[in-house]
Amino acid sequence: MKKGKIMRKWFVFLAIIILSFDVNAAPSPLTLGGSISLPSIGVRFRGFRDMRPMPLPMPAILATRQSDGAKLVSNLEYWRFRQSAGIWVNETSAIYLGEVLFLPIEKVELKPEKELAVEFKNIEIKPTDAQQKKWVQNFTNSEVKSVMPFPQSLYGCSATIFELEDGQNTRKIAYLLVPKDEPMRMVLFYFIIEDSQFDDRAERVIRQTLGSVQFSRPKAATISLSEKIRVKKSPEFEASRSRVIQSIQNFRDWWHDQSDNYIFVSNQTDRRAMSRLRDELERARTVFEQYFPLRHELSSVSVVRIFNKREQYLEYVGEEMKWSGGLWHPARRELVISPLDPKVRESLQKIIMRQVAFHEGFHQYLFFAAGEAQSSMWFNEGTAQYFEGIKFQSGKGTVSLPDDKERVVTSLFDHDKVYDIESLVNMDRAAFYGSNRDVNYLLAYALVYYLWKGAPVAGKVEYSQIPVRYYDTLIAAKDPVKANAAAWAGVDMKQFAKDLSRFWNSSNLIRESNRYAVPPTP
Repeated sequence: MKKGKIMRKWFVFLAIIILSFDVNAAPSPLTLGGSISLPSIGVRFRGFRDMRPMPLPMPAILATRQSDGAKLVSNLEYWRFRQSAGIWVNETSAIYLGEVLFLPIEKVELKPEKELAVEFKNIEIKPTDAQQKKWVQNFTNSEVKSVMPFPQSLYGCSATIFELEDGQNTRKIAYLLVPKDEPMRMVLFYFIIEDSQFDDRAERVIRQTLGSVQFSRPKAATISLSEKIRVKKSPEFEASRSRVIQSIQNFRDWWHDQSDNYIFVSNQTDRRAMSRLRDELERARTVFEQYFPLRHELSSVSVVRIFNKREQYLEYVGEEMKWSGGLWHPARRELVISPLDPKVRESLQKIIMRQVAFHEGFHQYLFFAAGEAQSSMWFNEGTAQYFEGIKFQSGKGTVSLPDDKERVVTSLFDHDKVYDIESLVNMDRAAFYGSNRDVNYLLAYALVYYLWKGAPVAGKVEYSQIPVRYYDTLIAAKDPVKANAAAWAGVDMKQFAKDLSRFWNSSNLIRESNRYAVPPTP
């Protein structure tokens, strides 16, 4: 793959920042702002006024290696992410802070993250002038036009100026700072400033920012007891966990909480409630695994993002999903949950958030368990609703039929109504979410519940293998169409639709199904 294609995500990210500048408004002159502290790398400085931190752009999966199915990322993008300490922006400028840890990239190529996680070694000898120049070019994605020493003395450090090739309507310049008593420690301040704002005042404010820099001993992150006892997994899995922590390290109000399989990131003030939800989701995961055992080692931690305010959630998920209370976002590889209206009583809030977490948590689990393959709507949405009914008794998780679900589903099948199940199982996303979305959701749930718990008590044990065949074929073929064909092979769909209706019209069978314990899938 050409370097230009590999760099596309980085270009897009820079474009978002630059295009966010409101060229029609009269921006305020560039002035010095408040203090920014990064204890993890031992740096404090003053940015520009009205700057806000931006999340670090995560390395994107750009291809799949055919020989073993490994997901490939750009070694340059991964290199840059690992050495990015923070990004801050306002309406006319951006500051990127980079920490020099690795030698520059000589050849841009695609590799699996688990290889890159062990490939990059911390530098042991101070980089040469040529290596420093190459490092700056790698980090800024810009050609260096000239290199010169900073003409003024700075507090406890020296600086080198790297004049960069200008961007479209922007000026770019970088400064490599080195503490006088730690010559192996180097930090890059990279400035992007709108052309109209780059004047004598801007240069003076940049000098003030550099003059405010203070170096201190980096502060090691506090390790919680749960983190100490957590089971460590593959280098690729642990690298995915580290990326999540790094991406929020400069958000003052955000924190993270970890368990064996999950990492929660949130700005919620009630951390204890979030920890309880994390523990419940871990327990729910054991139920997911009883039904759908992992057939391969997972390479990524499961991320759960919970907002403190409903408005923040809506801004994050966009207009199309404003109706939702939570969603699994494959592109961002995270499960996002909305806070509820504070007027809702606390006990009800806990129930609803747990159901949302279990529902979206299954989407997330299936995504990784199936090797990131897409799945059919009936299977994905029906099973996610099915797991909303998880209950824990004496530490054991079981799936029950909630009363409210039973009422709406049985009414759906009133008077022995029979539905076109063959059409349902073959629906694509657009059709499933179309004008008949509410009914499709209920039918998918009714179908999945019947397969696991209804069919066995109704004397139709052969139907209970349909979701197992679907899951195993999806993993093997990575194709939902082939998985559907394998799952429903040999099934008389018209007779099946009648059997399904018969079950939901029998109160005795429904009651018996609720007591039925589904055996673990081998």
